[in-house]
Amino acid sequence: MGLFVLFSVMALAVAAFGVRIAHLRWRHEDFVQSGRGIHTQGVCINLRFRPGSGLVASLVHYTDEEGRQHVAATPVSTSIPIQVGATAEVTYDPKGKAIPLVNGEAQATGGYGFAVVCFALAAVFLFNGLQAI
Repeated sequence: MGLFVLFSVMALAVAAFGVRIAHLRWRHEDFVQSGRGIHTQGVCINLRFRPGSGLVASLVHYTDEEGRQHVAATPVSTSIPIQVGATAEVTYDPKGKAIPLVNGEAQATGGYGFAVVCFALAAVFLFNGLQAI
């Protein structure tokens, strides 16, 4: 019975992660297609390097309509997307539910394919848990 509980907990955790990824992706696509984004200008304040991968993202500081300060990241790239000090267009969700776009692109939000892999892995864990009974 102990293995069943272990596999069931693992299945639930992996499935919950898949649901989260799918939800983030859906919310991002809804934001991009809705046209409700607000455009503003931002300034690149720093670069984020991924050690050992040769990938870099630019961090862009912007202010929303209510005067709150935010930082958005570009997708990672093999070359510097935006130089430090350069301006960029930021499109953000006034509801704060979607990842901002920098020059029309957003950092990775995960994909539906990854969510499906999570669900498949959860099914494998659950099947193995049932076999352990």
